[in-house]
Amino acid sequence: MIFPIILSTLLLQATTTAAQPVTATSAKQTHSQVDLDALLPRELSNTTSNSAFHIRAALGCHLPQKSLSTKKGVSYPRDQTRYANYFNRISWAYNWYHAAKYWSPNAASLNGNIDYVPMIHSNKPDITNTWNQDIDGLLKGREDLAILAFNEPDMPINAGGSDMSPETAVELYRKYILPYACRARLGAPAVSNSPAAVNKGVRWLQRFLMLCTDCVIDFIPVHAYGPPTDIQMFKNAITGAYMAGGDPARKVWVTEFAHQVGSNPPIDQKKNLMRELSQWMNQQDFVERYAWWSADQGNLINGDGSGLSELGQYWNLL
Repeated sequence: MIFPIILSTLLLQATTTAAQPVTATSAKQTHSQVDLDALLPRELSNTTSNSAFHIRAALGCHLPQKSLSTKKGVSYPRDQTRYANYFNRISWAYNWYHAAKYWSPNAASLNGNIDYVPMIHSNKPDITNTWNQDIDGLLKGREDLAILAFNEPDMPINAGGSDMSPETAVELYRKYILPYACRARLGAPAVSNSPAAVNKGVRWLQRFLMLCTDCVIDFIPVHAYGPPTDIQMFKNAITGAYMAGGDPARKVWVTEFAHQVGSNPPIDQKKNLMRELSQWMNQQDFVERYAWWSADQGNLINGDGSGLSELGQYWNLL
């Protein structure tokens, strides 16, 4: 592909930012406990990060950043756009796909005040075959589109992940995502969080970034799950993903957060997690967007799909 080769050549003229290894201690610190601006230059992953700004400058292009009324959004099932439309106090939504209406001819269109963010979930043919066509359609008449890369590449397919190595992801990122560097803001693959002793998602992300130093990457998506009463664990996971991003300008999108999948804590605990973590994320400049998992029946949507559940109403008004 010509585009990455051109990038590599131009990057020799672009400013780069050296980064240093992250430590076990620093990865557990939170934004409220440390000055990240002072911390980041010496405690990042052992990659060389090329700023998306400098890469675009070398390419002679510039993209405006979309101004949002709120950082809050939702994820929704591919064929249930109407679920996202039940919310009137969110600014963005995504459905782990690259077309807001998916395949259903009778699906509702997404409300115009909600920013739709497409994702290339994996490298399955039913996804890649229509990727360019759908993204080109979304780009018509706008310069503020954001694109999400692969969903949980560090996790198996039967758990909702895309299950690919960092090496494979870099190859696919260059093929499907990087060509849009001058037309859209680009997100890294969305990794999962895991216990600090394992750090599987962060380690995957660091390897990906080390291999993709010639890639335009504007923001770092991350997922955060855990006990709803352990708010600090969520803060640590989100802050750790930002630090692993290797560039202070790469903000974090928390594209999924909730209590541990498979558990069903009391609704008061869920509401407290929503409230406490949302308030904290709103205060962090390095968190750009966030979304509760997810707008589907039995969660943010009621049992018959006709409207918001009690939890959904709480999220909407929060």
